[in-house]
Amino acid sequence: MINEYHFDKLIIGGSLESLLYCFVNNCKLVLINDLYPLEVEKVPYHNSLRLLGYSPTEIIHKSELWDRLTLVLTGLIVIPNILSSVREVDGGFVVITEHNKRIRLFSEQILRFDVINKKRFTVVDWFDVRSGNNHGHTIIEDPKEKFINKIHFYTSSRAGSNKNMKDVFAVSNLSAEQSMDTNHGEGIARLKVLGMMKDAGIRGQSNGFNKSGRRLHYALKIEHTPPIKTYIQAITQIRRTIATRTREGGPMEYNEKPFSSQANFHLAGIIPVAGQPLDFRMPYPDPLMPIAPGYTLIEAAVIEAAHAGCNTIWIVCNDDIAPIIRHRIGDYIQDPLHFYNKYENRLNDRRIRIPIFWVPIHPKDRDKRDCLSWSVIHGAVSALKVSDQISKWLIPDKYYVSFPYGLFDPRPIQKLRRQIKSKNNFYVVSDGKKVSDNLYTSFTFGKEEFVIYRRNVRKGTGMYTSEVKNERGIPISKLPLEERWSARFFEPKDVFHGANNDGAGFYDAKRLSQYQ
Repeated sequence: MINEYHFDKLIIGGSLESLLYCFVNNCKLVLINDLYPLEVEKVPYHNSLRLLGYSPTEIIHKSELWDRLTLVLTGLIVIPNILSSVREVDGGFVVITEHNKRIRLFSEQILRFDVINKKRFTVVDWFDVRSGNNHGHTIIEDPKEKFINKIHFYTSSRAGSNKNMKDVFAVSNLSAEQSMDTNHGEGIARLKVLGMMKDAGIRGQSNGFNKSGRRLHYALKIEHTPPIKTYIQAITQIRRTIATRTREGGPMEYNEKPFSSQANFHLAGIIPVAGQPLDFRMPYPDPLMPIAPGYTLIEAAVIEAAHAGCNTIWIVCNDDIAPIIRHRIGDYIQDPLHFYNKYENRLNDRRIRIPIFWVPIHPKDRDKRDCLSWSVIHGAVSALKVSDQISKWLIPDKYYVSFPYGLFDPRPIQKLRRQIKSKNNFYVVSDGKKVSDNLYTSFTFGKEEFVIYRRNVRKGTGMYTSEVKNERGIPISKLPLEERWSARFFEPKDVFHGANNDGAGFYDAKRLSQYQ
């Protein structure tokens, strides 16, 4: 089946200019290429940027503006993040998604913003300036050359630097063959940059005075910094020529963080609520079942996630019951590690709020595969995509699942945060059993396990049986009503199995209670 969509006006592009045009004119946009600007490029303030939260006193970088626009334009960007290929046809485009779904887009007015020239590149070499980084230059040009014809100085962001220290990147305009030539390699680029800096009168770090009172200087010293080279394909834009950046070796995936460490480790807590209800038949939602005076199931799950060290908490809850649960929970919780620490000075300044996000199940999945296990998978996808739209540094490294229906004292796991926030999986067990044994016990998983669990859910039946097909190989026979969409009845043991648990950590919750 081919889905067709018609629009009055359709923008084709991926540059910052196309995003701004879409924002100002409220048009639909097909983001074919993520033409991400360089981080050091800046934009002058304009009154229209006030709508995006900027003030006249702020320094606005193009990369930050691009990230903010893609988040704001979520409802106007057609098929974001899942485009695999695009082919132009009469009056529109045929789009193939990552899951091999074909979609046709038609419009009476199509405005193309960006045309990529694949034969030429703008190559950017990045350097850290170790000696000679304090001067008044911002740009040095050599217009007669294609190789290193311009070098830009920008305020260094390295640790220990100050506002007077500058690093440098060099720009070359080369063909595809020239960019691979050894005569245009990293060592030659470094020597060319040093020569241009010396010719401009830039000197190295001060080294005192000689006998005649003349100031001495060390030699200039620069070194390449990752990414060593940035290859930018030339873009022909409607109003002006711009460029886009791809990293050496290909563009980064949307679910890939530049690098991960304990300092930037993002543990996203997933609390599944949407799914098959329990059998208590109470007039209020099951997660609001009281377990103590003024204490409910959903509150226990949120507090457990906070004790585990989650940086964000994502509650997967449909719109029909979300208002009443949200009224009880709120939009954040204090990190108990800092909230109950009585030995810190200025305790109020050191308290950390953990934000709580509310995610509904997508309408196309409801009554089809919206079991409690699918809520976990959908919550992880939502946390990944929303975080990536803000910044790649916020992409979750691990996901901590806290079921509302499995109860134990969460305070001891606060001491296991370093073990939970690691590359290895972590499981809460009871009597040697865990979530794969159909217990509502907490656990963590990453990108590899997510693929396995999603594949397990997709083993469920649909509307048709694959036993009877027509001559084109398309199923034509429907399953009985009771056999359709079997994934909505999957239990935790049917989904959360098959993961590699080598090196996994375990915590034995000896007093585990379950609501079933």
